[in-house]
Amino acid sequence: MSLAFSVTFGIPLRNTEASSTKKPKTCKIHGAMPYLDSAWFDSHDWKLEDDRKTRRTWRTPQSDTVALFYFDIAPDWLFSLDDVEAIRDYGRKQCASSGFGLIEAEAVELCDRPALRTIFKTPQKPTGMTYLASLTIAFRDFSFDIKTQCHESGITGVRDSVIFAEMQQAGVVKLTRDVPPKIRGWAHDPYDLRIESALMKNLSEDEEHDERFPEHPLSRARAILHRIEETLHFTEEVRAAPPFVYPPDAPATPARKAWWKFK
Repeated sequence: MSLAFSVTFGIPLRNTEASSTKKPKTCKIHGAMPYLDSAWFDSHDWKLEDDRKTRRTWRTPQSDTVALFYFDIAPDWLFSLDDVEAIRDYGRKQCASSGFGLIEAEAVELCDRPALRTIFKTPQKPTGMTYLASLTIAFRDFSFDIKTQCHESGITGVRDSVIFAEMQQAGVVKLTRDVPPKIRGWAHDPYDLRIESALMKNLSEDEEHDERFPEHPLSRARAILHRIEETLHFTEEVRAAPPFVYPPDAPATPARKAWWKFK
């Protein structure tokens, strides 16, 4: 599955010149389930690559992929979006099961609705990182997922090397006298310094460095999420839909295939 989907719901996206900032026609669902055209955001300069009933994908000018999914089922989250620690633990478990590194797992508000925002990283071969970022807006009976996948290309590791040298000079990062030496103060869990994992966020991946390295894949991933967060809209039917609420005794919902396992 390609990740390039158009997030301009209701707009005739087969015409790639159409602007996704235009409001789509009202969905005539009259109490029925919404669908992909029930939401839209700015994708005016992205190339539409795939347009299906429950999925649209685009490619950005930087060759990143962006995707919009509609699911006629709520996410199988076993937590409330009010539970900060549960959200972070969910992000860690998702990463641990897939060999990813956790950059961020946060609850945010989109269109006056709570949503889940995550950013993971995964190593490329032979070098570099790919960053997987997502926004999930959940309702009681359905959900929308917006994903982006940004690869590191060209000369890799520049951002890491520059920030590492600066942090080492400032005394934040230190090398031990072990043989081989160990690095202290560079990589850590984004929320709890006591937690360790195989692949952890490092200091160069802090958002404060994005402006200095706008072409870095993490900077691009965050920029795409910010753009979507600022321009996302839902139809009135969706805005009026019952919200997602985690009931402790709810039966488990069918598992969905991991979104990053593209075909």
